[in-house]
Amino acid sequence: MTETPGSAGKVWWVGGFLVIAVLFVFTLFGLLQTGTAKARIASLLSELSSSEPGRKVVFEKLEGFLPFNMRMGRVTVSDAEGEWLFVEDLVFRWSPLGLLGGRFHVNEAGASRVRVERRPAAEEEKPRESSRPPDLLNIIRRLEIERLAVSEISLGKDVAGQAADFRLEGSLVKAGPLGGLSAAIRLDRTDEGPGTSLHVALEPHLSTGTVSVEIRMHEDSEGWVASLIGL
Repeated sequence: MTETPGSAGKVWWVGGFLVIAVLFVFTLFGLLQTGTAKARIASLLSELSSSEPGRKVVFEKLEGFLPFNMRMGRVTVSDAEGEWLFVEDLVFRWSPLGLLGGRFHVNEAGASRVRVERRPAAEEEKPRESSRPPDLLNIIRRLEIERLAVSEISLGKDVAGQAADFRLEGSLVKAGPLGGLSAAIRLDRTDEGPGTSLHVALEPHLSTGTVSVEIRMHEDSEGWVASLIGL
């Protein structure tokens, strides 16, 4: 079968377009790794997060291999009364291979320190348009988190009347041959105050649309939670 000049030309056009598209993607990917691009992305995130009146969010020192292994040196949140939330050394690592199986697989998410100085200033509530709530169960079934960790969560006295430091660890992973999910969160007090330990385990049952929850808590006398609720 003889190939006509017209069909051969179309093949060259398609091939050339694909080559240009691939080169463009690789160039864009390379630009994302530059310090200038990372600084601009951090600035853009700050602008988008500070869109509400009276709220300012600042992202600083975006690093890593974007978009798969990202680190943010510092995030601060402030309101009309000043800064109230500080987050240091955020990390977010995920694997694109999980998308092939219809899941968003997070290898690691967390921070070295989260400091909450006080509660945010009360804002005037604005009427919001009614919208359908997200299907949380469907979101959870497509999400996997191997490791969630915050080495230090520091709560100031103005948050709940008593200062305290905690450590947070957790995960959301596939469990069992049917692809069910198992979630666990552990919170431990780490400062010199009375000990407080909380462990929460959740297991969604996708076939019935229900969730099993197990909660275990231990606290020493005059602990942080007891003080918070007035016991």
